[in-house]
Amino acid sequence: MSMRRVLLAAVAPAALLALPTVVSAQSADAYLDGAEPWTASDCTEDVPIVVGSDAEAQSDIYSAITLAGVVDTDCVVLAGHRGVDMSADQRERLDAAAADGYVLGGTAAVPEAKVAGRDMTRFGAGTRWETAHLVGIEARALVEGEDPDTSSVPDTMLAAPPDVQQPGVYLNGAEPWIASDCTGDVPIVVGSDAQAQSDIYSAITLAGVVGTDCVVLVGPREGPMPASQRVRLRAAEAGGYVLGGNAAVPTVKIAGRDMTRLGGATRWATAQLVGRRAGGDTTAGVSTATEGTGAAAQFTEVSAGNLHSCGVRADGSAVCWGNNADGRAVAPSGEFVSVSAGGGHSCGVRADGSAVCWGNNADGRAVAPSGEFVSVSAGAGHSCGVRADGSAVCWGNNADGQAVAPSGEFVSVSAGWSHYSCGVRADGSAVCWGDNYADGRAVAPSGEFVSVSAGAGHSCGVRADGSAVCWGDNADGRAVAPSGEFVSVSAGRTHSCGVRADGSAVCWGDNADGRAVAPSGEFVSVSAGGGHSCGVRADGSAVCWGFNYYGQVVAPSGGFVSVSAGGLGHSCGVRADGSAVCWGDNKYEHTDVPSGEFVSVSAGLGHSCGVRAGGSVVCWGSGNRLGEADAPPGEFVSVSAGLLHSCGVRAGGSVVCWGDNRLSQTDVPSGEFVSVSAGRTHSCGVRADGSVVCWGNRRDGRADAPSGEFVSVSAGWKGAYSCGVRADGSAVCWGSNADGQADAPSGRFASVSAGDFHSCGVRADGSVVCWGDNYYGQADVPSGKFLSVSASSDHSCGVRADGSVVCWGYVAARLTA
Repeated sequence: MSMRRVLLAAVAPAALLALPTVVSAQSADAYLDGAEPWTASDCTEDVPIVVGSDAEAQSDIYSAITLAGVVDTDCVVLAGHRGVDMSADQRERLDAAAADGYVLGGTAAVPEAKVAGRDMTRFGAGTRWETAHLVGIEARALVEGEDPDTSSVPDTMLAAPPDVQQPGVYLNGAEPWIASDCTGDVPIVVGSDAQAQSDIYSAITLAGVVGTDCVVLVGPREGPMPASQRVRLRAAEAGGYVLGGNAAVPTVKIAGRDMTRLGGATRWATAQLVGRRAGGDTTAGVSTATEGTGAAAQFTEVSAGNLHSCGVRADGSAVCWGNNADGRAVAPSGEFVSVSAGGGHSCGVRADGSAVCWGNNADGRAVAPSGEFVSVSAGAGHSCGVRADGSAVCWGNNADGQAVAPSGEFVSVSAGWSHYSCGVRADGSAVCWGDNYADGRAVAPSGEFVSVSAGAGHSCGVRADGSAVCWGDNADGRAVAPSGEFVSVSAGRTHSCGVRADGSAVCWGDNADGRAVAPSGEFVSVSAGGGHSCGVRADGSAVCWGFNYYGQVVAPSGGFVSVSAGGLGHSCGVRADGSAVCWGDNKYEHTDVPSGEFVSVSAGLGHSCGVRAGGSVVCWGSGNRLGEADAPPGEFVSVSAGLLHSCGVRAGGSVVCWGDNRLSQTDVPSGEFVSVSAGRTHSCGVRADGSVVCWGNRRDGRADAPSGEFVSVSAGWKGAYSCGVRADGSAVCWGSNADGQADAPSGRFASVSAGDFHSCGVRADGSVVCWGDNYYGQADVPSGKFLSVSASSDHSCGVRADGSVVCWGYVAARLTA
């Protein structure tokens, strides 16, 4: 069989066979685990690909698997260490193979003697990257039936952007592909942590196939995407390729693009997928259009509490926002089927049927009983639920018998905002128990019901015929339900809401703060809370309206790539589409973001700054007392807004600061920098050699940076300290430690942020940990995986792995994007 016919055969190799590891070919220095389907297969009459197998040839081994996918072979022969004879078993495999084939690597890696007597095509270039690229060029030539075009010369004068450097990732020599101008080019997106090293080699090979030099590095899987690479991706043409699975390259990092994802179960399988695609197999890979970003922005249900709200996302995770006193807005991790926000606590039913509550636990209201539940309801001071066997149970405050559920089988139950509860029995009758006051709130009308909801002094229900009825306190008309057919109804503290049969939402009763003015559109559910209301639209988005002092009506959305927590009750972030948005206190107009596309944004005290897609810096906010918002012209790669001064890194690596200089915080040392951080009265930066230097206020040692190599640094605010992440991933802080803000925990970190008197960091596994002052709950981190975190004065914010933003602490409740 000719090589041309093998190429076009599009036959999957025997890659799924369970084959033994060839120990004699395996070097202690070369990683070969999982490569056995190619390195231990039967090579009889197959096209052989010969490659070295020492540590220096590691990249060539990945390229060999990719080339195997191109020519539809599973015969990768390991030549052994340079200077060492090929092992007998690998020699036997080569002797059984076809006469022609390929050699990857120069004669030092694979000497001619090891392939003596064979007419093979050798791919060997000056660098490992050029070799990988040559494999791609040859693949394209084979598919097109033409001679390979090797006339293009990589631009070796390019320098890697400082923000792409990651511990354990080798990029030397890859600059022609990772630092090029991507304008109008086909992008190839790939992760850039140590686990994705093999994918980067495969990306360079694929670049040779499609004729592009636009390889975009998205950063570590649990960290933010480098700003320089976001700019390159936005400049590229639509479409392109993603190398690696969703863990390596989350959908949110490709900003909703429809790209072809090539991600196998192992690094070797990914390399082989790339080869199959390069060889013309269009079935290799899947479209990212089917992934979407919906789990971050879509909800299955939402519940409005007194001063907070909770919801269940499409992926089953629970999230709460608004007032976080007692931790009521910090939902536990895990998969949920329903959630209920009460007065000062919340409850939910997990996917396994267990009930869990969190927040204020006075009278035991947040201690859910064991057993399997189908629903749960959080009231003001008590909670109720329906077990899997249909029985109802309540717990918490029982001053008026509201926590003593009657016997019998129930289909639903509702814990009221005052001392009573209501439920619907299996026979459709409604029953209430507890305090009946003088308004009849606990005396349910007769008839058949499908649902019932207990409010503060009134109750509402939907009858079997679809009509809505309310009873009890009728102040402001809260107990006078409108006519028409309803599918659900919810009684709040002083108002009520419902969803009609046509999907429209309607509210009635007290309309202070607009709580009873439901927005237009089609809804699937609605919930009336203390002074606000929330609903889930037909498209899965959540929307809230009414009283918003604690941010309880600002439902979270997805699609963020970065967030910055400011020092005056505001925060800012950059969405996946490049738009910047700020929220929270706007006393100095520092949340009034200019239009345009941004790559990064930083929230200061009374001002905010951002780097536009073109590299220019713009600052905004009328709190520009000392010129901190007067950004200089020129091209920047990053900016940091401090208290009364700002700093930025120019495209050439120099740092410039502007604004308050009373303590020399804008007197930047000379040299080349990769990042800078403006604090309260001092600044810190990471130099190109990895060392950290600080300038400005030196009190308490905040500017006395330790020696060693760092990847990032953060200058704190009032707490008079600084923190950084070393090249080995450890976090270290220096300066004042009055509240423990400088006691960085052990372990490996991807990033760290210094606030006023507390600090936060993203660990290597994506979890966030905070330490130091926790008076306002600013160190009570929500569960889940994060890409980035930002600590400010009395609150913190982070971007989750799904692109959603969550904030916690004193004013954080009204600072959720």
